[in-house]
Amino acid sequence: MKKKLLIFGGLIVSAIIIAAFSVYYFGDDSTRTLQEAKKNDEVNDVEPEKIIKEEENIKEAKAFLNKQIHLIHDYFNNLLGYGAWKGVKPQERSVQLEEQKRVIEEDLLPKTEGTLKTDLEDAVKGIDDALANNNVKDLFITHRILHDLDVVFNDYQADRYWGVTKTFGGE
Repeated sequence: MKKKLLIFGGLIVSAIIIAAFSVYYFGDDSTRTLQEAKKNDEVNDVEPEKIIKEEENIKEAKAFLNKQIHLIHDYFNNLLGYGAWKGVKPQERSVQLEEQKRVIEEDLLPKTEGTLKTDLEDAVKGIDDALANNNVKDLFITHRILHDLDVVFNDYQADRYWGVTKTFGGE
């Protein structure tokens, strides 16, 4: 009887350790929806004039940024979503990742300023880190930044809101 109790106890302790490691390593998945985050005042309202350069036509630049952010987010959804990330080796996807990085650096960053520029620079850093380390987990922050920007800018219904962008009040 003691042997069975020890085995059962060992399994419970192992499960707790694995769960704690998973939360630490992969991030806390106890996320909320965008609607919940808005209801809890966790999403800052941002005036386009504070994140789009003054010389840009605000309406056109906002539409362009929203579309491009959506397209890049969609790329990362296809690359990483629904467990696909487990088979991704960034260096084997370097051409596609470099293209996403190029779009951010050459097409989006020149139109932005303030916190949006910082968020996009952080997204580029995630791509750079993933390619340098050949570690797919470095792409998670890039994907989460683009996810949050996409769902807020385009007002999508999403199962998750990560709260990672400086633009909307994350850290």
